[in-house]
Amino acid sequence: MPTLLRKRKKDESLFKYIIALTHLWLGLLSGVVLFVVCLTGSILVFEQPITDAFNAKVATVVPQQERVSLDSIQANYYKAHTLPLGRVTVPTEEDQAVHLYASNRKSGERISVYANPYTGELIGEDNAAVHTFFSTTMQLHRWLLVRGVGKTIVGISTVIFLFMLLGGIVLWWPKRIKQIKQVLTVKWDAKFYRLNYDLHNVLGFYAAFGLFFIAFTGLYFSFPAVRNGIKTTLGAEITQKQAQQHNHNHGPEGGKKGNRGGNGNRNRKAPQKTYALQQGYELLQAQLPYNSEVRMSFPGRRNKNLRFQKYNTANAMGAYLPEYIEVNRQGKLLLTQRYEDLPLDRKVTSIIRPLHTGEIMGWPSMILYFILCAIGTSLPVTGFLIWWKRKGGTSKASKNTQKTMASKKREMIAS
Repeated sequence: MPTLLRKRKKDESLFKYIIALTHLWLGLLSGVVLFVVCLTGSILVFEQPITDAFNAKVATVVPQQERVSLDSIQANYYKAHTLPLGRVTVPTEEDQAVHLYASNRKSGERISVYANPYTGELIGEDNAAVHTFFSTTMQLHRWLLVRGVGKTIVGISTVIFLFMLLGGIVLWWPKRIKQIKQVLTVKWDAKFYRLNYDLHNVLGFYAAFGLFFIAFTGLYFSFPAVRNGIKTTLGAEITQKQAQQHNHNHGPEGGKKGNRGGNGNRNRKAPQKTYALQQGYELLQAQLPYNSEVRMSFPGRRNKNLRFQKYNTANAMGAYLPEYIEVNRQGKLLLTQRYEDLPLDRKVTSIIRPLHTGEIMGWPSMILYFILCAIGTSLPVTGFLIWWKRKGGTSKASKNTQKTMASKKREMIAS
């Protein structure tokens, strides 16, 4: 039967032996959870493009010369629905519809509709099946479909993953510099067990630093202590009252897109309140005069005022940096917040979500994150196969695995 122990090799240091055992134990303990978290993470990277593709029929319009007022669109929404609006999104493309979103956490009621910006009429609702799929995927990713204890399990498994990534680098590190080429190369034409061994070690090394960053930023959403610790380290002064309020109300910050969360999560059907959307929109364009999608977040759990947000990409990295204005119900300007004017702690926390999800630089970072998460998904599988075939299974399989390890070692020595 497989065992969690192995004999220490003659040329193996005690430190590396302990790291190897710890790597094995932690991997077997958290493997299933990490597999689920990385798999769902790789799916969620492309949530918005997939959602847009499925909703293209109702989200696409024929451009015309003049647009109607956003106030008219708001009025048409309330003619058809009573649930207070939580968010309105105006895309940059001329052939894209305005998106209106509202939800009620207690009742589970949700409204997600598109409006023609040239006529003001409501076109249709989004694809409910796609929303349900990604909503379920997110719940798996964050708390394994079990709120409370599931979130804690995911958080602890993420901490374990961080230690495993560091331990993996130690185990991967070659004894001699001339062996570096061997440990950086996958022998694609090798037999299955040798190929599996290379995939775990080589791809694990290439992805380790990226996965470490993703996992570390993920802790921000799992543990209040991590959130407050990061903010304090970056210079924020957090009182006990502020920490308690933040921990109670906390949700993903700085998200670029998406139909989940946001101020649209209303807890009750409040009386209908209309806002001076068009006036606020024009103020936004005057204060932040660059081309960007606009998201309007209505007063709710996180915002006391109506917020109009844009994304500034005029920086060296081309990152989507959130900037916004706040207005009152009548459309009077209350605040203009540019990213460059934020203190360091808020600069980081305002983009922590897109930093974690890969949306921070659009398609290039999303593709990179998908590759990293795909490798992360494979590591528990390839690692389990290495352990199982090394210490368990048939005698023949064990001998083949030992030959594979010996062959790898001879190649490294020969190089």
